[in-house]
Amino acid sequence: MTTHVPEPQVAIGDIADIAEPAGLPPGAEPVARSNWQLFRRRFFHHKMAVVAIIVIVLLFIVCFGAKWIAPYPKNAAVPGVIGAHGPTAKNWMGTTEASQDQLSQILYGGQVSLKIGIGVAFFSTLFGVLVGAFAGYYGKWIDQGLSRLTDLFLIIPELAILAVALTRLGHTANWIIIVLAALGWMYLARIVRGLIFSIKEKEFVEAARAAGASDRRIIVRHILPNCIGPIMVYMTLAIAIAVLAEATLSFLGFGLQIPATSWGLLLKDAEPYTTSPDKFYLIVFPSLMLIITVMCFNFLGDGLRDAFDPQSKH
Repeated sequence: MTTHVPEPQVAIGDIADIAEPAGLPPGAEPVARSNWQLFRRRFFHHKMAVVAIIVIVLLFIVCFGAKWIAPYPKNAAVPGVIGAHGPTAKNWMGTTEASQDQLSQILYGGQVSLKIGIGVAFFSTLFGVLVGAFAGYYGKWIDQGLSRLTDLFLIIPELAILAVALTRLGHTANWIIIVLAALGWMYLARIVRGLIFSIKEKEFVEAARAAGASDRRIIVRHILPNCIGPIMVYMTLAIAIAVLAEATLSFLGFGLQIPATSWGLLLKDAEPYTTSPDKFYLIVFPSLMLIITVMCFNFLGDGLRDAFDPQSKH
């Protein structure tokens, strides 16, 4: 005996909902989104990343426009003020022990801190990508040599090398960028090497080789664009790490020296007042700028990671 199972009844309206994507009129074909449109859509769904990039843009505007925005010139004493005084309507963030307006010093110091962060991120990313690309693409003895060089740099005590190198070379922003970049490329090199190992055997790379493309063209035009996500995420995080590293070096006395100014130097000058409740502002405001900057670049890195990830749920 055969049991008859009735077919499920589907209403005409249900069929229309299944056949037509939501938001499209009947009969309309869905428009394919480009990679850039998908990236932009995923990025703008990450609310904290959007807020972070707005704050970062504002930071760059006020810091690099300090010549026109800051109430007082760099390192200039406030007329009629002697020593450190708390925030007032005239000096929003108070004055330093050298009678300087702290808001102006923070804006000018932000120029140096952000410049160091960007410089270190750029050069460490560039060198890390080059080393990782050559090691991953060519393999064999080139990979072995570059991998051992990377491992050698990884075991170097960074803070000690930084202190000795800057004492020998000079306490300038340019030397800080060079030394920090020379000690910060290894992590990205290992990431890029691993990515290229998995990409170089793909069909589109084999097709490029069969078409007679040179190794340089294959690496630059076909392989590295597929690694852009991790590279951009690393670069944003490297800026935050470099800003913190400069502040640490300056606070310990191995970084920038007066008359230069940075957020780390402002914290170093405020160190004697850590136990003075009436002069808390000397520590709070530079620390707040560091915290905001590092958090914003971290959130931006999170947003870029989600935006470049095709499996992202955002």
